Amino acid sequence: MKPDKRTVIPGRWVLAGTDNGPEIVENRYVVVEGSTIAAVTGERPADADDAIEFDQALVLPGFVNIHNHSFSAPVFRGLIEDVSEATLGGNYVYSFLLPMGEMAVDVLDRDEQRAIVEIAILELIMTGSTTILDMWRINQDFFFDVVDRMGIRAYGCPYQWSSPSPGVDADGRPTYGGAGADTGLARAIEMFRRHDQGPDGRVRVGLAPHGVDTCAPDLLRDVRAAATDLGCPISIHVSQSPLEVDTIRDRYGKTSVEHLRDLGFLGPDVVVGHCIYATDADLAILRDAGATVATCPLTYARVGVTAPYHRFRESGVGLGIGTDGYCLDMLSEFRTSGLLAKTHSGRGDAGSAFDLISAATAGGAAALGREDLGVIAPGAKADLVVVDMRQPHLFPVWDPLRALVWNGSGADVSAVMVDGEILVRDGTFLRADADDIMDRAGRALDRLWSIAAERGLLKRWPRAAAG
Repeated sequence: MKPDKRTVIPGRWVLAGTDNGPEIVENRYVVVEGSTIAAVTGERPADADDAIEFDQALVLPGFVNIHNHSFSAPVFRGLIEDVSEATLGGNYVYSFLLPMGEMAVDVLDRDEQRAIVEIAILELIMTGSTTILDMWRINQDFFFDVVDRMGIRAYGCPYQWSSPSPGVDADGRPTYGGAGADTGLARAIEMFRRHDQGPDGRVRVGLAPHGVDTCAPDLLRDVRAAATDLGCPISIHVSQSPLEVDTIRDRYGKTSVEHLRDLGFLGPDVVVGHCIYATDADLAILRDAGATVATCPLTYARVGVTAPYHRFRESGVGLGIGTDGYCLDMLSEFRTSGLLAKTHSGRGDAGSAFDLISAATAGGAAALGREDLGVIAPGAKADLVVVDMRQPHLFPVWDPLRALVWNGSGADVSAVMVDGEILVRDGTFLRADADDIMDRAGRALDRLWSIAAERGLLKRWPRAAAG
């Protein structure tokens, strides 16, 4: 039997798992055998088959990105920034994002949609996300082939809907379509049986009821039962806008989180996206249920809303970080989240670099029930990020985590390993031609944007007046 390939990564600094939790240790060698971390040692092994070596390497667990929309992020790039809700005629989500996403699925063929997902996965890998939980429309099951071919660890979560919102009314409030016969749940269960690779697999399948306002109580109960039966995670948008919160209060006389609690929906396998408008009592409910909040601060900051990272952390709720459907660089999320926590709380120690990275590694892994992810320790999966800190904007280094979070970006990622395979080396993606991916995605998006402009959904917003 052929022995597993052995790779060594010399780290000037390694964020290693210890008996006291994650700690920076210096001048260590991370030894990988096959898909697993075999050792973190002070002595270089003599029989390695390969090495990832940089002058001043910081070795981190791969980022576990627990709320992502790979198809949406490239579609909206450059369209929503610098635009007010007044200009759009209503809430960003309901007046623009959902209608634009629906139109994209309607007018683009599967190859075009696939190219858009490929460019998003490329960005995610090259900026350090090694595991993603990703939500998309039920007909986009090509996602599984894309992630399998590109090498990222992925939880694909197709949407379920009862009454999707097709837009807004004259007052800017969301409208909801009539209940359809096909919620997507049966097809999602079939996808699980066809694509899920099991507990140790790199490609997994979850369920994604879109939101508390777009899913009826019976559907939410059915999703809860199916997830329990399948043993898969659930991802859902919760308290993401005042309109959603008001809608649920009008319908049921309670908050969105209270509604989920009363349905018996919440549990340790539930990842709730955003929770921007959750109350302190809501966060306590989520904490006691063992659910995890996925905070995505950058997507809200672009429209003038603060994602309260410090509130989440102080509440004791499980906490992870996602990139949503915007910039897919986790390091940008760290910095935005930390700066907003500091300015909103008035405390310089809020949202520290160590805490942010912990949320995006161990926190994300805990949300997925994966003790083998988000940590550099013997027996863990070899999902790793390496940054050469010898860069003018990072060097010299007093504290490597602070230097990276407050001065770096995803462009500083030098190497990425998933399941023991090197996917990025010297800043180059190895499994596919990045230029080809960009070319195909660019053509698809140019066509989409042209159609959207012709239909009046999209325009080039006027330049802001000077002075």
